[in-house]
Amino acid sequence: MSCEYIAQGIEHSLDLLHTAWRNIFACHHSLEATFEHSWNLLSERERITYRKLSVFQGGFSQEAAQQVVGASLPLLSALVDKSMLRCDFSGWYSLHPLLHQYAAQKLNQLPEEAQQTQAKHTQYYMIFLQEREAAIKGKRQKGAIDEIAREPDNIHAAWNWAVSHREDDLLSPALECLFYFCESRSLMHDGERFMGQIAETFQEEKFCLGEEH
Repeated sequence: MSCEYIAQGIEHSLDLLHTAWRNIFACHHSLEATFEHSWNLLSERERITYRKLSVFQGGFSQEAAQQVVGASLPLLSALVDKSMLRCDFSGWYSLHPLLHQYAAQKLNQLPEEAQQTQAKHTQYYMIFLQEREAAIKGKRQKGAIDEIAREPDNIHAAWNWAVSHREDDLLSPALECLFYFCESRSLMHDGERFMGQIAETFQEEKFCLGEEH
């Protein structure tokens, strides 16, 4: 199989990479079997934390992990020691894309937990933007822009979730900071999309309220 075929296949399922050879350990029969073996070696607390960490997109800080999933520094360090997480010298954590896919599958098997974790993720990043509004308009603009620029995937995921669930109380306070950020980085296409999404959400909500009355 070509690398391109493998890459496309494992985006949809980890089952693509497997072997029928009998003279190897069962945990080496497939990539998913290898992950499952490692998963079974984790403590219950580590498993809960690890599957919840899959809500993060593109990496996360220790603070974000603590606020969203309740992950302490010792717990994150234990997952790094077990090669389930990666951490760079700046303290930025990430899951390998295939491990991220595996952890997300585990989380999605528990819909209520997945919903609650995603809601906390969204709340964290909407407040994250709100808290940087004053800085991005003032003397700390560069620092605020750099902090936001490191979180594009998480912010996009949180924004889209908030829009789809009509979390107006989270969207409105974060909107101005996000607009300033897009303007400062010449991301006007993204800014227009964010504005369009929230305008459409408010319009639909107003229409529905009108129907009720």
